Amino acid sequence: MPPFDRAAADGPLDSLDGARFFASDRLPPMTSTVAKAWEAIEAVLDDETRRSLRRPASAAQLAKAASVLGPLPASLRALLACHDGMREPLHLNVRLLSTSEITKTWRMRMRSSKTDEYHWSPSWIPFTDADGDHLCLDAKTGRVLEFHNAGPRPSSVAPSLLAWLGRAPRLVRAEQRQNRRRAAMLPPAPERGTKRERERLARLDGQLHFFAGWVGDLEREWKGPAPEERVFDYSASPLRVRDVVARSLEVGHLVKVTGGYRLTPKGRRIRRA
Repeated sequence: MPPFDRAAADGPLDSLDGARFFASDRLPPMTSTVAKAWEAIEAVLDDETRRSLRRPASAAQLAKAASVLGPLPASLRALLACHDGMREPLHLNVRLLSTSEITKTWRMRMRSSKTDEYHWSPSWIPFTDADGDHLCLDAKTGRVLEFHNAGPRPSSVAPSLLAWLGRAPRLVRAEQRQNRRRAAMLPPAPERGTKRERERLARLDGQLHFFAGWVGDLEREWKGPAPEERVFDYSASPLRVRDVVARSLEVGHLVKVTGGYRLTPKGRRIRRA
């Protein structure tokens, strides 16, 4: 491993070589560097996402994770010392995992790799989850890898965890802009009803874009109406799929036809938004 270069560490996050930040007693702590990167992320989060951040991981929690995974890369230790994961997605359904979730996911992947066809390496430490897909920090190379539950071998998406953190604010802001465009295409929020009813409707409306994408994909696959039984395969937990369908019909994104459903022009617009 080359000697630590403090000038490089103080430079732009994207310029950092992830391999240099593999866990090692020879490297100085990078808690302040990661904390600075995290501050930039937290500054662009909405209030709900910010409230979902967990407390910093304790020394005991980090030690327990290291007893399972081996020495944790310094950048990951520093990230978990900021917040021990989060309850809501950071962006695009990507949620940061806690120390206990990281070890649980790693153990599950290790067990599954013995029977499933996909490749998994013990050096991959999953630190996010998105419906079974993960971003992993490779403890051997320091790179961030994108692992798909039912896809090919993982691909490299960043040279280091610090580089990925440096890009995160742009990703969050881009999704926020996209969500505002989609929200402008939805009916105004109801002013009546209980708080619980309004929150439930807001959650339903938050699914309409994804559901339109699902129906559009089915139309292309079947070269015609999306089959009714396939439409109801849509994963919208904890919402009931029939409620998502009913809301899509109500706002004019969907129309019932013989054998299934079709997107309306309005539904196609929100799908592309």
